[in-house]
Amino acid sequence: MAALLKPGGSVLVIDWNAGVERPVGPPRDHVYTIAEAPERLERVGLRIAGERMFKYHYALIARGA
Repeated sequence: MAALLKPGGSVLVIDWNAGVERPVGPPRDHVYTIAEAPERLERVGLRIAGERMFKYHYALIARGA
């Protein structure tokens, strides 16, 4: 994602939260927790500009350099 963004561009990531018990969705080892996801995005040069938690999901807004 980082390579596709223009400088200052944004990306919205919505994913299942591996840190909560949930009756539906992919197996826990196929998704990330709200702590792991920002670390992975920052590792590729994105910075987190906002986050929102939902019952079984989270949303992150990340911006490029």
